[in-house]
Amino acid sequence: MKKKFIRLSITMAAVLLSGAVALAATNVVSFGDAGYGETGSWANAGGGYSFARYDTTSTDETASWSFNGLADGLYAVYTTWTFLGNRSTNAPYAFTDGMASNTVNQRFAPAANLVLNNGTSDFNFQKLGLVYISDGDFMVTLSSDGEGGADTFVIADAVALVPADAYVVSVGEEGYSDTGAPWGNAGSFRFVNDGNAGASASWTFSGLADGTYGVLATWVQDGNRSPEAPYSFSQGLATVTVNQKLAPAAHHQAEGYDLQMLGQVAITGGVFTVTLTDDDSTVADTFVIAQAVALVTTDALVIDNLDSGYSEAGPGWATWQGQGEYGSDFRFVSGSTSNNTASWAFTGLQNGIYDVLACWPADPSASPSAPYSGSDGFATATVNQTNAPSADKMIFGTAFQNLGSVTVIDGTFTGNVTGGAAQLRADAMALVQVAGLPPILQIASDGSALDFAWSSLVGKLYDLESTDSLTEPVWSGYGGYTNIMAVGDTTTVTNVPAAGPEMFFRVIEK
Repeated sequence: MKKKFIRLSITMAAVLLSGAVALAATNVVSFGDAGYGETGSWANAGGGYSFARYDTTSTDETASWSFNGLADGLYAVYTTWTFLGNRSTNAPYAFTDGMASNTVNQRFAPAANLVLNNGTSDFNFQKLGLVYISDGDFMVTLSSDGEGGADTFVIADAVALVPADAYVVSVGEEGYSDTGAPWGNAGSFRFVNDGNAGASASWTFSGLADGTYGVLATWVQDGNRSPEAPYSFSQGLATVTVNQKLAPAAHHQAEGYDLQMLGQVAITGGVFTVTLTDDDSTVADTFVIAQAVALVTTDALVIDNLDSGYSEAGPGWATWQGQGEYGSDFRFVSGSTSNNTASWAFTGLQNGIYDVLACWPADPSASPSAPYSGSDGFATATVNQTNAPSADKMIFGTAFQNLGSVTVIDGTFTGNVTGGAAQLRADAMALVQVAGLPPILQIASDGSALDFAWSSLVGKLYDLESTDSLTEPVWSGYGGYTNIMAVGDTTTVTNVPAAGPEMFFRVIEK
């Protein structure tokens, strides 16, 4: 029997995705806790976050910290120790879940990357690295690696896991390196004098899932810093320069840093590198500062002014900064601006329903009626640029105003803003997908079994429902096919037993 195909279009309400992430509390394991263990002959060292333990480096024994029942996600790993001149200079920590091993010099105090109180005193915890945990379990192991003498000791105290919303690499951590002219060390940052051609600092992130990330950086500002420190990227972004005489804009905060947005990139291949180079200045008393770079995942697709996809029409456009803009600057044109247009062209989109958002630095001289238009039937929205955008969504610390929604059916969308009689400002535009396209359900039958296929949005859950009448329908789950996770643009359910002489079907996106 030939299979019959029936196409049903299902309409669904959009579900707004929140950018907020609820983070669990800090997890700490120390001596005496259920997750702490030892092999060999460790002894009490006294002091410490809980009760520090020690072993000589002349033996090969271990202390371990086990964490269980963790939610899937990104975590920063920290440890602390009691420091003294007879401690190990290369105490080796190893980790599960693919995290690279690390060594610390226990003769020096832990860096204050995290400060925790044990109920009596504050203790500094030094970051060992970042790890993505997907199975609920994680273990850290410290080894007295058999090197050194009987008067050199490895200290085991406490280990902490902190849920993280950013991949951060700081100077001195795994992933950071610098080359060229000697870089000076100022503790939390490194520096090099301008004019040292070939000098560069790099931050390399590895083990990344493919996806869209914001790239951010921080530095310690001062009047003798470079006004045009250039950051370049291994994929997807053009070189960005920042003025290190000014404090970084606090577009995002992580690990105690105020981080300024450099751009947004779609990363593939798991590895991404940011490089800061000498700015080729000949001014001898200005310095390029290397401190920390971060990657932050986001559900917003953002095109900033001068990013790939941004374009302008009309004369007189100029760049300005320091007025609360997204990224490092914004574009504007003054006078009669009716012939001026700024455009943001998005490509490679997954078809679906998107919120369209924009931001601009407010100013009394800006246009009180700037019209934002767009392709794909987007309804023009007029905004008052003398007022700040309503904070319908915060994206890396910047308020974006929702201009309306659009249905994308060909993977592209272009938004525009057009001038008039007053100054026109163009900063960033963002898209946030809120739903997939209404699924088109296809059903094939051979008389005894049914095959279902429908268009879907990756990561969404779907229910397959049925009713025996469309006059007064009572929809219910069919065959137990509920909470079906979409892993591609098309979801299929095959060889489902047919029930009843006549049934009507629908798919509900949850």
